[in-house]
Amino acid sequence: MTVSLLPMQVHNFPFPTPPDPEALRSAHRCLEALAALEPKSGALTAVGRAMAAFPISPRHARMLLEVSNGVLAVYYFYLAVAAKLLRASRQRAHV
Repeated sequence: MTVSLLPMQVHNFPFPTPPDPEALRSAHRCLEALAALEPKSGALTAVGRAMAAFPISPRHARMLLEVSNGVLAVYYFYLAVAAKLLRASRQRAHV
């Protein structure tokens, strides 16, 4: 979520229940470690834009980018999407 909200400045987003400021700082540090954000300016990098294209967590998106030179990226992408869909369908079945 954080990567997709960066252009709008997350701290100005009208959340119904705002996240803890320390959680936002932790997410920011994580995105810097994943090379999704420039360390000094906090600007979104090319890697960060590529990561935002995947509908998965930033850590998983970064892993996919690391293997994107091969066919494995497509396989892992579909595997991740299938796992999310399976988890969602199981949750709906238990409600």
